[in-house]
Amino acid sequence: MARAAQGKWFADALISYAQGYRSFEAVNIGTPGTAVPAMQPGQVLLANGMPIPASGVGTQYILLQPYAGRLAAEPVAPALVLARDAEVNDAYIVYAPSNAGAVNPLLAQLGIIVRPGVLPQSIVTASMLDEEGRMIVTEGDPPHEPEPAAA
Repeated sequence: MARAAQGKWFADALISYAQGYRSFEAVNIGTPGTAVPAMQPGQVLLANGMPIPASGVGTQYILLQPYAGRLAAEPVAPALVLARDAEVNDAYIVYAPSNAGAVNPLLAQLGIIVRPGVLPQSIVTASMLDEEGRMIVTEGDPPHEPEPAAA
């Protein structure tokens, strides 16, 4: 049985942020007449809401929610972004096509501090268990430690 993959969730990258709504803004993604690709939370954006270029120049925001993308003929829609005064986990930041070395100093100028981090261990989902609640192991999987019995 195949394992369930869990994507990034809303605001996964956030470690801390300013009190109230100071760190956040709603910005329009893209400009009228331009198609916008689907993006996941943590994508670094330009001021116009488009993904950053390879140079990283123009970095302004970090997307906090999934964005489904839109065609050029569709209206521009706002999305919630991280704009200032926050700490984020770099394991959740989507730098492509740029790199962390080009983007992180630009984020620091906005007061967004990027902290080194790692993604959490895989989460067990119902699709990973058999009818009796035991972990399904496929060939090549590392061995799993059994969960402690519930008291």
